[in-house]
Amino acid sequence: MNIKNQKGFTLTELMTVVVIIAILMGIAAGSYRKAAERSNFTEGLVAAHTLMEAAERYHAEHIDVMRPKLTDLETTFAHQKACTPASDYCVRTKYFEVTLNSTKDESNKYDVNVTAVRHGGKYTITV
Repeated sequence: MNIKNQKGFTLTELMTVVVIIAILMGIAAGSYRKAAERSNFTEGLVAAHTLMEAAERYHAEHIDVMRPKLTDLETTFAHQKACTPASDYCVRTKYFEVTLNSTKDESNKYDVNVTAVRHGGKYTITV
């Protein structure tokens, strides 16, 4: 029996479409991971820069204070937690641990150093 008006796709055509979709998904997943990591890096950079600017403003207003506490700087971050219960100079964000360190030299100039370390130790940002 010979049927001339068959409708539908062959198995080879369907498998070809599945393979093409799988290749496209592999490319999209890699691009998504890179974009997500860039976004996480930006979070650490913004947190470190915000903390550094707040410390510099604080030093300009309070010349006698060597190392301000984070509560004195009046800054908040998304998903903010303390690094340890007694930590006054470190804050944890969603992806980073940001630490403030200020020093004063002989000429009464402050050196503000902020370090953001990615959870898991992938990289460190120093501002």
